[in-house]
Amino acid sequence: MLAVVLTLAVAALAGCAQATPPKSGGRTPFWIDVDPMIGEAGRDVSGAFALVQAFNSDVLEVRGVSAVFGEGPLVRTWPITQDIVDRFGPASLRPWRGAAGPHERQAPTEASEALATALRKEPLVIVALGPLTNIASALARDPALARRIVRVVALTGAHETASADETADAQGPPDEAGPTGTPRRHDRNVALDVEAARVVLDSGVPLTLAPPGLASSVWITEDDLDRLAAGPAAARFLAEGARSWLHLWTENGAAPGFPPYQALAVDLAASPDGYGCVEGVAAIETSPDGAPDGASEDQEGARLVVRDGTAGRLVTYCHTPDAAFKDRLLHVLAPQVGSGLAGG
Repeated sequence: MLAVVLTLAVAALAGCAQATPPKSGGRTPFWIDVDPMIGEAGRDVSGAFALVQAFNSDVLEVRGVSAVFGEGPLVRTWPITQDIVDRFGPASLRPWRGAAGPHERQAPTEASEALATALRKEPLVIVALGPLTNIASALARDPALARRIVRVVALTGAHETASADETADAQGPPDEAGPTGTPRRHDRNVALDVEAARVVLDSGVPLTLAPPGLASSVWITEDDLDRLAAGPAAARFLAEGARSWLHLWTENGAAPGFPPYQALAVDLAASPDGYGCVEGVAAIETSPDGAPDGASEDQEGARLVVRDGTAGRLVTYCHTPDAAFKDRLLHVLAPQVGSGLAGG
């Protein structure tokens, strides 16, 4: 399969000194950009887990929450984001409505304007769990904001090395799989807005990739949901909303549970030293196979690929999760409940 490689311009980092990570009472201020779909049939629930995880973190200080299209349309991800923030977020926190699709990348939205205002106030880590449209919109309108971004942790990426016959052999975790176990041969968050990924890459901001396959060895099981169901209100909400998603993954013995894709990205922002990661050169590649629902014809099969080397746009690609991740996650979500965990 012939891939068309879109070469990405390298930002002049020498003239763009990055901010140092700020601290707020010992916690790192950050912004989370989300596309949660809990309670929607056949949709990944881990975005809701990631939001509650972020609110309860003793490492991260949430400065802003923005909703974006991605796992579902904005008409669904936005009210779900509002509901979770209103019910379980800090009293002073309000969510911001972001882009409904790539067509809104060039125009200001509540989210892009609020993110720009927050960055001008203080440097931030940004955790991006959906397409990069909101972040690209802010950067396109004010490129100087790149200097205020400590790091973007994005749910995207694949690591490959070129073999002698110029084919690519996948390294690290496998591609994201759906609940039937069938691999999704695409990078959803890039394919849904390729140009947004290009804007973020070209900006030169430090970029850490948390590919969906990072969660390939981590499972949230029925026992784990039972533990959450015995916890506080937010944990009970997650357990109830995740039951049908768990069933899709476990029916007929297909899997022991479901992978917490988006929660791993938040944990990576909080505990970066606990993950196995490598540096490499990033590029967007496209092929005619495996396009996600909602991708336009020219975006089919688009992926953000990291290859070995030093000449090009360097990013950090994380391939192995912290062994203590799930224990940390369940403790953050249901701290009052005992720590007995199912395997995985």
